[in-house]
Amino acid sequence: MVNLTSLRGPGDITFETQTAQLTCTDALAKGDIVMLTLASGGYTACTKSATADSTPDHILGVALEDVGAGGRGEIGLKGVFNCACEDDMDAGIPGSQSASTAGRLKSITTNPAADSGAFVKMVAISLAATATAGDLTSCLFDGITGFSSAAV
Repeated sequence: MVNLTSLRGPGDITFETQTAQLTCTDALAKGDIVMLTLASGGYTACTKSATADSTPDHILGVALEDVGAGGRGEIGLKGVFNCACEDDMDAGIPGSQSASTAGRLKSITTNPAADSGAFVKMVAISLAATATAGDLTSCLFDGITGFSSAAV
């Protein structure tokens, strides 16, 4: 879970940021959602997140800069980041990897009764409304542990 610290009293909260420098297999644009690649007992690389990367066994991140294929880039793992989102991500809405567009977040339901077959990791809460699909939107992001999961 994302750690938070009060700075000046009620209402003034900052969120701890965790990032990593990783080798990026694919070319990435700032805000793209990525999946970390496990190899030799550690995570040293990432790929642009595919549309099936929303299960809880994956660690997701956010490209914090444009990176060429094979280059090293800064990847956000926890904190508030500008994420590439579908147009249904509005303030306060939970999100996970889009099922239709690689590298983007899409809103998800937190009601298992509404989607009983789904078991996804909620990795983001949008802090603003997304006007157009693909726009960068400020999101509270936790690609390691996520925020919650649907009941099984």
